[in-house]
Amino acid sequence: LDALKQTILQLAVMGKLVPQDPNDEPASELLKRIAQERARLEAKGACKKSKPVRPLDGDTLYPLPTKWQWSPLDPLVRVMDSGWSPACVETPSPSDDVWGVLKTTAVQTFQYLEYENKQLPSHLAPRPECEVAAGDILITRAGPKNRVAISCLVEATRPQLMISDKIIRFHLVDGGMYEKFVALCLNAGATAEYLEAAKSGMAASQMNITQVKLRAAPVPICSTTEQHRIVAKVDELMSLCDRLKAGLEEIGRAHV
Repeated sequence: LDALKQTILQLAVMGKLVPQDPNDEPASELLKRIAQERARLEAKGACKKSKPVRPLDGDTLYPLPTKWQWSPLDPLVRVMDSGWSPACVETPSPSDDVWGVLKTTAVQTFQYLEYENKQLPSHLAPRPECEVAAGDILITRAGPKNRVAISCLVEATRPQLMISDKIIRFHLVDGGMYEKFVALCLNAGATAEYLEAAKSGMAASQMNITQVKLRAAPVPICSTTEQHRIVAKVDELMSLCDRLKAGLEEIGRAHV
């Protein structure tokens, strides 16, 4: 079932999980709108001008459906930053009105665990600009190799939790990219393969991925409506896999 889940994710980001709709707009139009919105934000000073990123390596990317298109992550991003890692109390923040700092274990594949945090000592002032919020996409920046480039979307969170400096957080430009679809891409297909290869370090126990490399990650782009169709189908099939797994485990326990 775990292998089946990976196959579902792979088919999703290749454009092979749901039927193509000829009425969907091409990805090129979506990317134009995003570029226009980003330029508007840059002119207002609400978004930093993007730095050049390494061109996508077409030889490492698989073919996409006709209306799809590859894009680096960078043009899709409105803001990208990381947090703060002060010396904290080892226990979690006890309530919503006590500040805490998220541990990297708060970021699991497709899952955000707000209770994985450490309490900020009372003598330290919080940094509200580091506070995690719904809509943030989080990705682990440093740690053991198997815990670097783990990512999830924050769909909901309690207040007064800050990201640590070992977590990268980014928000998408408004214009049609669906956060759950981007989070899906970060965990499957060519995007996930790129992130795995982009990790660096002297030892497997301490590796990292830079914001520069993350911004250059290839992302498959399709219409907004297709992004929603794909995510809905993935959610449906993953729920089915979980129900099958639970049923098999129940049968196994009955025969013990």
